[in-house]
Amino acid sequence: MEDEEIKLGLLMEAAQSHQQLAESVLEKLERHTRGLDDIVRKEIRRTLIEELREVHAESERAAQALRQVRRAIRAHRVWWSVVFPALSAVLATLIVWFVVLHRP
Repeated sequence: MEDEEIKLGLLMEAAQSHQQLAESVLEKLERHTRGLDDIVRKEIRRTLIEELREVHAESERAAQALRQVRRAIRAHRVWWSVVFPALSAVLATLIVWFVVLHRP
């Protein structure tokens, strides 16, 4: 019986030693996980900032392109607001001139 008690005592010590080792490994794993969590958060933040800068630059380019289109439309509108009335006046003058010259 004494032999069995010694074996049981040794088995309990081995189990306790394994349990302490497992707890130590779990603590190290938890610290490592926290460190990885910080690294991942920083990387996500860095990537997000980089992507937002690219979106900002692209939106600035789009806004510049729209401003150029607006300037072109204004110039086109000014051109037509001068040319169309001038053509109308020339056409009216030609019609009057033709009618006056060909009057019986």
